[in-house]
Amino acid sequence: KNLQDFQIKFDTKSPTTVLVGRNGTGKSNLLEALTIIFRDLDLGEGPNIAYYMEYERRGHQIKIITFPKEQKKKAVITIDGDGITYNQLSKKKEYLPKFVFGYYSGPGNRMEEHFDKHQDRFYRDLLKGKDKPLRPLFYARLVHSQFVLLAFFLEQDEEIRKFLREYLRIEGLD
Repeated sequence: KNLQDFQIKFDTKSPTTVLVGRNGTGKSNLLEALTIIFRDLDLGEGPNIAYYMEYERRGHQIKIITFPKEQKKKAVITIDGDGITYNQLSKKKEYLPKFVFGYYSGPGNRMEEHFDKHQDRFYRDLLKGKDKPLRPLFYARLVHSQFVLLAFFLEQDEEIRKFLREYLRIEGLD
């Protein structure tokens, strides 16, 4: 979408990242792209989009380069400099995020659709009698928006409170 030749670096020292910007600047597209990337890896499905990504997980440096579908090569992946295939990475959950939590307050359900396969798998596991199956990808619907906001207040972090006060003019929740 509007993220062609796009780069972003997240603060690795902060457990929380908040994206703020005008409508149409790509905030939702970035979140959709991250969801699609980790959804496909978790499900063992080939990449749907071409991208280059570097991230750290449990002290390991992971680099992923995927290519457009028309190319024969699917991906080039390294973990701490050692090569690994896309399918091998999909099976090594310790190199993927433990959880991807999604929330979208805009109109429509385009973001929610990216979580459907995990939701279906969760329901199938419940029907099979699996005790409390975990969903690595979880989507909170619009009706849960207050809980998403409350999550910022769970940890009494002054930096988060300052952000909420200064940028969103939220002093607290009752």
